[in-house]
Amino acid sequence: MTPELIAIIGTGIALAVVIVPGQRAMRRDIAALQERMTSLEKDLLERMSSLERDLNARISSFETEMRESISSFETEMRERISSFEIEMRERMAHLEAEMRERMAHLEGVVEGLVLHKQQEGAE
Repeated sequence: MTPELIAIIGTGIALAVVIVPGQRAMRRDIAALQERMTSLEKDLLERMSSLERDLNARISSFETEMRESISSFETEMRERISSFEIEMRERMAHLEAEMRERMAHLEGVVEGLVLHKQQEGAE
C-alpha cells in the first residue's frame, strides 16, 4: 500500500468515527423533535377543543338569553297592546254613550221645535 492510500483510508476512518456518532446524534435530535412536535400538536388540539367547547357554551348561553329577552319583550308588548285595546274600547264606549245622549238631546230639541211649530200653526 502506498502512503497516499493509507492516508486516504486513515482519513476515511477518521471521518467515519466523527460522522457516524454525529448521524446518531442527529437521528436522536430528529426523534426528540418529532416527539416534541407530537406533544405540541396534542396540546394545541386540546386547547382548540377546549376553546371550541367554551365558545359553543357561550353561544348557547347567548342564544338562551336572547330567546328569554325576546320572549319577555313579546310578553310586554302583548300586555301593552292589550291594555291599549281596553283603554280604546272604554273611550269608544264613553264617546258612544255621550253621542247617544247628545242625539237624544237633539231629538228632544227637534221634537220640541216641531211641536212648537205645530202649535203655532194651530193657532
